[in-house]
Amino acid sequence: MSRRRPFRALAALVLGALFAFVLAELALRWALFSDSDLAARLGARVRTPDAFGTPDLSERWWQLQRRFTPRERLAPASGPDAVLGWNGEVINAATGRNYEADRVGAKRPVLLYGDSFAQGVVAREARFQGLMESSALGTRFALLNHGVGGYGVDQAYLMFERTLDVWKDARPVVVFSIFVDSDLDRIGLAFRGWPKPTLELAERAPAERAERGLVVRAPATLDPDRWFESESSAWNSWLVDLATFRAGLVPETLRAALVERRANAEWKAELTTRVLEAVHARCVEAGVEHVVLLFHGPPLAPRPWTTWQVPCIERACERLGMRLVDTRPYFAALERQCGDALHEWYLVEGSAAGHLNEAGNRVAFEALADGIEGRSISEGVERVVALRRTGGLDPRAMRSVERELLGRPARVRARPLLGCVRSGVDVAEWFQAPGELVLALRASEGAEGGASRATNSADPSGASSPSGVGEIGDAKGANGAAGPSAAGASAVTEVEFPLDGAPLRFRASARAVRRPDAKVGAKDGAKDGAKADASAITLVARLDGRELARCALTPEGPERALDLDLDLAGGACLVLSVEQASGRAGSAWAVLRAPRFE
Repeated sequence: MSRRRPFRALAALVLGALFAFVLAELALRWALFSDSDLAARLGARVRTPDAFGTPDLSERWWQLQRRFTPRERLAPASGPDAVLGWNGEVINAATGRNYEADRVGAKRPVLLYGDSFAQGVVAREARFQGLMESSALGTRFALLNHGVGGYGVDQAYLMFERTLDVWKDARPVVVFSIFVDSDLDRIGLAFRGWPKPTLELAERAPAERAERGLVVRAPATLDPDRWFESESSAWNSWLVDLATFRAGLVPETLRAALVERRANAEWKAELTTRVLEAVHARCVEAGVEHVVLLFHGPPLAPRPWTTWQVPCIERACERLGMRLVDTRPYFAALERQCGDALHEWYLVEGSAAGHLNEAGNRVAFEALADGIEGRSISEGVERVVALRRTGGLDPRAMRSVERELLGRPARVRARPLLGCVRSGVDVAEWFQAPGELVLALRASEGAEGGASRATNSADPSGASSPSGVGEIGDAKGANGAAGPSAAGASAVTEVEFPLDGAPLRFRASARAVRRPDAKVGAKDGAKDGAKADASAITLVARLDGRELARCALTPEGPERALDLDLDLAGGACLVLSVEQASGRAGSAWAVLRAPRFE
């Protein structure tokens, strides 16, 4: 009997630990998914997707994002597609023909594939198709943009397969772009915002139909809620996911190992290599020139599980003899030789933060053009540096775009164009009550530490997420405006409304609103951490150059809104402008509620 006691003790310990684990798992699931007020209070610290994953490594991140986002805020898929998951509404689903196909004419088509970095989140004139039209290459080439926000390497490949035959007789050039920070990880997900297809190596699924060594599995359903009901396993532990992605619950070395295991880099590298092989083989068969273009995000601290992507792509392209152009050397040269900080080429605020801004797109376009023309990267880098030094390329330049706002034509001057003005009835829940019409403006981004208003000299160069609601979208037309920046306040954002003498009054209720996730203190320019002046903004209304109103607004100010009632009789042009008093732009917005011309 004495010999059995240690085993009984061990068995009791194991059973006790198992019981405690099951109890903790059930308690965590209750805190996450119960609709009770008690569960919401006790689970407040874990009711966030980031506690259980990352957008590129875990479908559960998206499950919780969908769970904790109000239903009225959930945007539908942009072009639901049984094969692609969603097609971004860039092609006709029945024919695979790009909606801008009529712009090609007798020119040689350039077919661009990729994610939102390829698609662009700025005005059309600053996206790659617009830059092609205004460039020297525009007389010979027409770029058809097949980039779709949210795509990984897998969906970009399926879009390529879907559309190449439409243009293969027109001697196209294929540009297969990859956002290396994320696209190779997305290949491992079956859900990313919406249900999506997945790829598998043919040798791992020998009983299934394969093409070019790849098995394609279409999403079982395009309905997100039904997808989670049918695909989610009750046996997968939420507690293990919490320990993996929430710092402080387990030793950091163990957590890093768990995350690295979840990243499954070796399998993703095999799959990415097979995709590149398939793209290369398909282009060779069709006699189509092709190039791989690499995008990178803004400078971030390196993550251990994201250091394999570039070497993986470089090895595959070298072995296959595929032309490869990396945008990184272009931006690195601007930082090294011109003193431009890398983040200046990216959007820093809003849902499109982390994407290239208008100037950043221009730099990346030079890399794309080098890939099309077969020029060396060193030659392209020298050309970009020369453009920057002669003023033809300026990350601090202000630009303008024509757009319809409040039912009237308007011109927006801002930097970035799509990140400083929002309008509609469904822009963001922290702007207004549901269904309330607003016009929201924030100060433009200037140089580090602030920038003065730019001049109106001509710019030689010339989304909000692509499916975002109520933000400034594709422009009807754009003219550049560039000028030197100076230290001081942030740059002015302007919205100009031509009046034609018709409206007699403009009415609205104005107040300042801070993004709920915005940080205040030193980052906002207050060294002592004080909030009062760090995000103060000034709203100015001018009629034909004459100042009608000047309102100082702060998010920490009185709850009472300031009512605007502007007399426009006989006026030709109303200009609304905002400027942040100090610090970095973007922390506060001037929100005009119920704006209307009468």
